[in-house]
Amino acid sequence: MPLSRLARVYRLAVGDKSMTLILGLLMLYMFILIPQGELGLVLRPWLNLGFLAVLAVAVLGFVRFSSLARLFVLAVLALAVTNILLVLVPGARLQMADALFSLIAAGLLGTLLLQRTLRRGEINVHRYQGAFATFVLLGVMFAQGYELVAMVEPGAFQVLGAPATYDTMLPKFLYYSFTTLTTLGYGDITPIHPYARSLAVLESLAGVIYPAVLIARLVSLDVIDEQDARRERS
Repeated sequence: MPLSRLARVYRLAVGDKSMTLILGLLMLYMFILIPQGELGLVLRPWLNLGFLAVLAVAVLGFVRFSSLARLFVLAVLALAVTNILLVLVPGARLQMADALFSLIAAGLLGTLLLQRTLRRGEINVHRYQGAFATFVLLGVMFAQGYELVAMVEPGAFQVLGAPATYDTMLPKFLYYSFTTLTTLGYGDITPIHPYARSLAVLESLAGVIYPAVLIARLVSLDVIDEQDARRERS
């Protein structure tokens, strides 16, 4: 009985439904853990653990595939080791490594999800959710990029017109990233340093281009799948 349950979990992890599972975990991380972290109810190590949990589930779905998937597994392992070291011996270099490995892992997972979303075959709801999960991971990547900029260049951002330290900005990077990605831009956080501004411009371009290109590709795949089905019936 336990083995059959494990088998069902594994089939869920390696199929299209895994994209729905990954998206659901990302939503829990984004909309429950992160706000609690900003309120001081959840400590930073637990936030890191929450993101690692999302990545660990994704590893089950992609570990047996391409060399890109193996790179993703290595990035997740490196991130896990970095988080352990951060708890034992906190330091600025380890924080930079944590942000860098998080960026790399999110980027690789987003690429793997996009590959699975855009492969030939039936365009089902799980693929649309995989595409949305990739969009969310894009925001996570840029948030880690802003964090790296803030560590290298203190005062790279302003909050309500006042210079913001790294510690002030740390709980706000994801919020700023997604307001930039969606070109919402409330104006409460402003990039001051040229590196921060360039990253913000790049993210806003990605936020505009990604949905347009993705929708066009998914529609074309749907048309191709329908044409193949008609040929099989005729």
